[in-house]
Amino acid sequence: NGDENNANFSVVGTAGNDSFHVTPGPTNDSGQVQVNSLLGVTYQNLGASGSVTATGNGGTDLLAVAGTSGSDTFNVAAATGNVTLNANLPIVATAIANLELDGFTGDDVFNLAGASGSRLAADLAAPITLNGSGGNNALNVDDSTDPAANAVTTAPGTITGIGSTISYSNFVTLNLDLG
Repeated sequence: NGDENNANFSVVGTAGNDSFHVTPGPTNDSGQVQVNSLLGVTYQNLGASGSVTATGNGGTDLLAVAGTSGSDTFNVAAATGNVTLNANLPIVATAIANLELDGFTGDDVFNLAGASGSRLAADLAAPITLNGSGGNNALNVDDSTDPAANAVTTAPGTITGIGSTISYSNFVTLNLDLG
């Protein structure tokens, strides 16, 4: 319990391969983090400027962020790779090798964008798996600020050529902006 003091809730993995599963709570500053098959830890009242940090500690670590049963917006921040779900606190991913976002039901929007003047791949180095699940889901990938030309390949369910591989399923709309 952060007592709304803009606290940081941090979970650190082991030296091996770890899976961090983050589930939103009933308020924007609450939720649960479960590492591997251990009992999940609930956080709440972190405050409007608080954050949640998942830190890999070696191995090939996964950060999996679950959406809600409603319509969600996932934003993966340029330059940091931090994940924000709706108006919830940002999830800071440190030393994480793989990112997975699951929208569940509802009409979900997933936004991946590169920082100004940089390449999306440099910002999002980890392979990304996106699952829209049910609903009319949209995936927006913006690499328009990349100053270099890229040979991007799209195939059903996969985007390659901008560094990390983006795997996606259950989307109605794919918007790809390469500039």
